[in-house]
Amino acid sequence: MKIKYIKNFSFFFSIIFLTILTVLIGFFFLISFKPIKINFINYFDRESKILRETELKEIGDIYLSFNKKSKNFEILIEDTVISNSYIETILMSLNLKLSRDFLNVSIKIFDGDFTLKSSLDKQQEVLPENLHTYLQKNLSFMKFFNVIELINCKFSINLNHKLSLKYFVDLKFGSDEIIGVISELNDQENYFSFNLQKASVQNLNVEMRNFDISFIKLFLNYELLKFSNLRITGASSSQTIDNQKVEKGEFDFSINGLISFNTNSGEKLIKLVDNKLEGSIEKEDLKTSLLFNDKNSNYSIGLESKINQNASPIFFLNIDRIDVKNLLKNWPKDLANSVYFWMNDNSKGFINNVELSIQTELEKKNLKFKTIKGKFECDDVEIKYMDSMPSVKNIYANATMENSRVLFDVYSGNSNNLQIKKGIVDLYDLDQDFEKANIDLTIFSKNEDVVNYLRQTNIEKNNYEKLNKIQGEVDLELNLQFPLLVDLEAEQIRYKSKANISNGSFKNVLREFSIDDLKLEIEVDEEFVKYEGKGFIKNSGLSFNGEQISKKTKIIDNIQGQILLERDLIDIIINKKLSNINGYISTNFSYSNQGDDFKIEGIGELDKFYAESEFLGENLDFKNGKIRFIVSPYNEKYSGFLDMKTRNIVIEVNSIFDDSDILSSEIPVFRTPKQDFNLIYLNDEYKEFEIKGRKLMIKEMELKKESFLSDVENLKLNLGVEEFYIGNTKFTQPKVDLTISNDYFESLLFELSSEKAYHKVEINDDNSNKKFVLESNYVPGLLKLFDIDLKVNTGSLKIEGIGEKIPNGVAYTGLIAGKDFVFLDAPFFADFISLFSLQGLAQKLKDGGIIFEDLNAKYEFKDNKLRIIDSLMKGSELGIQFDTVIGLDNDYFMTNGSIIPAYTINTLLTKFPIVGDIITAGSPEDGLIGAKFKVEKKGDEYDVSYNPISVFVPNVIKNFLGD
Repeated sequence: MKIKYIKNFSFFFSIIFLTILTVLIGFFFLISFKPIKINFINYFDRESKILRETELKEIGDIYLSFNKKSKNFEILIEDTVISNSYIETILMSLNLKLSRDFLNVSIKIFDGDFTLKSSLDKQQEVLPENLHTYLQKNLSFMKFFNVIELINCKFSINLNHKLSLKYFVDLKFGSDEIIGVISELNDQENYFSFNLQKASVQNLNVEMRNFDISFIKLFLNYELLKFSNLRITGASSSQTIDNQKVEKGEFDFSINGLISFNTNSGEKLIKLVDNKLEGSIEKEDLKTSLLFNDKNSNYSIGLESKINQNASPIFFLNIDRIDVKNLLKNWPKDLANSVYFWMNDNSKGFINNVELSIQTELEKKNLKFKTIKGKFECDDVEIKYMDSMPSVKNIYANATMENSRVLFDVYSGNSNNLQIKKGIVDLYDLDQDFEKANIDLTIFSKNEDVVNYLRQTNIEKNNYEKLNKIQGEVDLELNLQFPLLVDLEAEQIRYKSKANISNGSFKNVLREFSIDDLKLEIEVDEEFVKYEGKGFIKNSGLSFNGEQISKKTKIIDNIQGQILLERDLIDIIINKKLSNINGYISTNFSYSNQGDDFKIEGIGELDKFYAESEFLGENLDFKNGKIRFIVSPYNEKYSGFLDMKTRNIVIEVNSIFDDSDILSSEIPVFRTPKQDFNLIYLNDEYKEFEIKGRKLMIKEMELKKESFLSDVENLKLNLGVEEFYIGNTKFTQPKVDLTISNDYFESLLFELSSEKAYHKVEINDDNSNKKFVLESNYVPGLLKLFDIDLKVNTGSLKIEGIGEKIPNGVAYTGLIAGKDFVFLDAPFFADFISLFSLQGLAQKLKDGGIIFEDLNAKYEFKDNKLRIIDSLMKGSELGIQFDTVIGLDNDYFMTNGSIIPAYTINTLLTKFPIVGDIITAGSPEDGLIGAKFKVEKKGDEYDVSYNPISVFVPNVIKNFLGD
């Protein structure tokens, strides 16, 4: 039963399906021959949604037909009124092919008369953003169709009371292609055509012929630029990938018409006759340019913009070469007025390759200038940046400008004898009440010209006067920042300066020392001075860097450096106290100060240094040694510290000094291979020295040479070391205490004791006089202390005297006594005796010496002149009687006397009463026989003369004959 019902249902369903299919086939067949009028729209409510969305006002007859060729249903609509537009015929085609949208609808509009009219107030303008909204609203019905074709349609666009556009339009808008031709209604030969092929790569081709582009007034402020009959002819092409961004494109048009704009000198009119309008698109960047010529200058004016971005265009202007005066005549009114007025007042000459870029901004109805940028090249330009300063002339430079700023990148020029190698002149805030300048110049000049230029800037002279002491060639980087005021004050100037000095010299940088072959970099501004340099002081390499900072009323200096002390400079510093100097002392030093408070500090490395010193001792070892010094203020004077430490040298010195002399000094330790003592020195009314310690060694004192005692008018010296060496002679527990006042000894105690010698010199007060005593039990040792070698083997000496004060000092008179002198091979005595043909005595002097048992004399010392009178030195073999004069201040020497051979026998007869007086004529010490002599120093030689009569003439005859 169930199967029977199922069969009956199938049969019934089949009958119904075949009936419907037959009816549809018959309907398609019928309308394919004759359209059917349907007018179904009349059955809908006029207030329905579909009517409101399309603003449909009137509609004629509607016909339905089937196109046997395209196999699509077609709807033909006559006499349609949509909004303000009339459409004579609309043909819609319905593609029944299944798709995502189920039905694909196409529309063809024939002989339409479209009117796009703004509903805004007549006094208002349609802006670009309003235009997009307006078109979207009035043509919204188009979105329902897949293919749109406009055939022989008229478009009237009335967007405001100043702009009315009328065109013929033929357009096909499909899914894979858009083709259109827009021609002017009054002259169809003037047209605009385009063809867009849609694919993964979309190509758009545009062609224009004498087409009026007055519609661009919608996008530009016509109050800024005025156009008249602006027409374009030419073609363009562009390419878009994946319907996203325009990748590339180009166009080449010619343009005719008039463009005018306002300048500060009046209206500027540009007439265009087939001028080139070129452009390109690259990555959505659009650039166009219009070329024309005006007053022998070639112009390129255009714009740059972003396609598919809501950005205002950027206008640009390029000029190949123009006089500054002509540029200012063409300067748009209200465009960067501050730059215009400054250039008009302060610049002249020619500029090349002018490039100006103007950023615009759309504000309500107007397209306004927002920012301006530009650049140009100066060709023999002159600018004046300050009334009180000289102009910068012959400028060759690259310049840039932006709104209220002009920037010159100078690569040649001159000003007031300064040759400008390069520089920056930055003039800014030109739109403010006080314009400003920032000057950066690199200058090559003589140093004196640089200083003269700086003096004109009202800069504090103390900050650059140091340059005046330097000679050389200067590369100077100068930066000045100041308002452009006629009565500019020094404190209103912000300045910086960098000076590179080569082949220079810094004279008397420290007393008599100068830095030669100086290379110096100096940086100066109103707050600090920085410098870095190198050079040579007496062939010693020097490098240093420092800074000077101004803080309130204080000036702070900081210097660091290094000097390699070589032999020449070391000799000068230590006054040639060392010998055989080799190597150098690498010394790092620093100097810092705050007002009156300063500190100088240095550390020297002695590893590379070698020297010898007789005073310090042999085998001086400077390995791993250091020398350190510090100088700082002490009350109104200076405090100094010096420290040297090596393997066998330890020296420490503390001093107080001023600009002219050392006031006090303490050496707590002075230890070398030869010395080990400490010293205290005070320079007040007297120069006072107190020396103590374990050991002090000095060399023999040469009377012919000046010592520090020779230059000191007032001196006190106290020596209390355990061991005192003079030459190779050692004295233990010496006593040396002296006072010199006005170049004369006020008191003296010189007491030395060794294993075999004792020497004493003493001067002290005796009532109102001075008493002088000299004692020595070993004359050869005493003479050796003064580097005198008379070949004396033994002998003792004692001198006493009394000194009386005279106007120029003290006059001493006294006695000299000595005994047991033995002369061994004394060259002077040998030669002296040989003059008298005393060959036996000369030979004895060489073999065993000559003995003098006694010496007696008187002396006088006055005004640096020593006279020895009535002196007699006698022995058994020889006797000498003499008188001597010695000038200590002029190195004068003269002595005369008698030489008496065989003194004991020769004088024996003279001792008898009466007979001796007759024989000797009252001079018994002359003996029976003898000869007179004279020795005088002439220059550096000693002249010896004697009686030419026979040596052995008895004295009684000689006295009779006379000399």
